Amino acid sequence: VCEQLDEESWKFTCKFLRHPKEQTSSAFCVKIPGFSRKLLPCQAHCVVRTLVIHNSAAHSCFHGHAMGIGKTTIAIAAHHVQHIINIMHNDILEAPLLHAGAIDNSDTACPSNEQVVKIYGFDCPCATFSPTHSIKANRGICIVLSPLGLLKNWCDEWRKCYSDDNGEITDASNPLKMALVLGHRSAKAADGNDMTPDKKRLMKSGEILQGEDQAPRCFSRLTNSQVTCITTSQSFETQVLNQFTRHKTYTWQPQGEQRKNSKGETYITKPRTRFKNIPYMALGVASVWRDEAHLERLATSATIKTLKNPFFRLYQNQGIHINIMSGTLLTTGPTDIAHYIRCMARASWKDHP
Repeated sequence: VCEQLDEESWKFTCKFLRHPKEQTSSAFCVKIPGFSRKLLPCQAHCVVRTLVIHNSAAHSCFHGHAMGIGKTTIAIAAHHVQHIINIMHNDILEAPLLHAGAIDNSDTACPSNEQVVKIYGFDCPCATFSPTHSIKANRGICIVLSPLGLLKNWCDEWRKCYSDDNGEITDASNPLKMALVLGHRSAKAADGNDMTPDKKRLMKSGEILQGEDQAPRCFSRLTNSQVTCITTSQSFETQVLNQFTRHKTYTWQPQGEQRKNSKGETYITKPRTRFKNIPYMALGVASVWRDEAHLERLATSATIKTLKNPFFRLYQNQGIHINIMSGTLLTTGPTDIAHYIRCMARASWKDHP
């Protein structure tokens, strides 16, 4: 998303965010519904561009802006806007007759668009010509892999994005009830953002029962996308993933065999009841953001190992978007990003023209 902001792309950004295109000065002037911080025009453009790339063949992207542009705010805002889009798609599913039809609606406006804009601040994605139409629902939590020294920075910045003028998070300053979770043992950085039982329930995915000898099929719920979980590559598995590892116990009774006793009498054996422990992960992830990616770019680094974790290829994580952030992406050459690109790669890339 690190690209030149020209007049045409700015017009689309303004149409998407319903922002006056005349306001182009380098000031914090772009308002996002339910988001306390106003964005710079370049930040607003990057938020929209990120979501557009997420819904393209690329599916993932690099954030290579220079230091000071505000990549942290961009990441938090992008997940925030995605959650609003998720809510709108959920409304469409629950009341399809109030929206434009899914088939051949190129000339059909959403009959409820005025009300949708009033509630959510964006045009309804149901109509083909809507600026939000290409942004599909992507439920699941947002994972941030941060260097240890920046955990508190991320927590502080998230708080600023949802605080009122007095620095307090209220229902008015955070109407969507977005939640922050620190997946790390750092008490200093936590500052009330610990992974409490209530937040675990908010993060936990839904489950669809399968066969008796199969783990449930997990799926991301709408409430999952309220959550941003900040952790480190080294702590992700122990402090986040293991917290959502569940086990299903499958019990069965093997069939007995026909035997003869010492008297020549026939009887049927009674084998012991068998148990099978089936582990599964009740967690769905919408996007992963690696901050200061240049610090861990080798195949042996904790970040690359984390991104290659089989968890990210589970059914509920098929739509995951990987976002690599760094103000100094290329310092020695293409090998700096080669392993990240391998983690981003999708099978569909092979067929792309």
